Amino acid sequence: MSSNDNLSNRNYINLLIGEWDTVSHSEETAKQFMKQEGLNYDEIKAEGIKRLKRLRLQLNAEKKLASDNALNHLLEKAKSLVNDLMSDTRFSFRNFLSENDLVLHNRNIESFTKEDIRNTLEKYYYLKLVEDNKKQD
Repeated sequence: MSSNDNLSNRNYINLLIGEWDTVSHSEETAKQFMKQEGLNYDEIKAEGIKRLKRLRLQLNAEKKLASDNALNHLLEKAKSLVNDLMSDTRFSFRNFLSENDLVLHNRNIESFTKEDIRNTLEKYYYLKLVEDNKKQD
């Protein structure tokens, strides 16, 4: 696209915006214009609000996904730490809890399976890594 095309497009857009401004400088004028054009103001307004809400939800979802993806490396690191810890033959879950001053709501840790221990440790390390990451930012 040449600079003349850009200039021409800009002029056209400015012309449209100028025209819309005269029509939409007040809500009442906009309603009258839309009625003359055979358009339902309330329906268009409701549809516009619905679209804006949908866009806002979509943006929030994309932000959340980006945030979650940014923290995925911390989850992987936590899993790696737990794998290393649990592969150590001297590892004791009970000792780990007392050394790190961890209190579990479920006090019957004798009934924990290896998977329960793994999940508990992964959550612990993940939360710890997230907290450390926030302190660095």
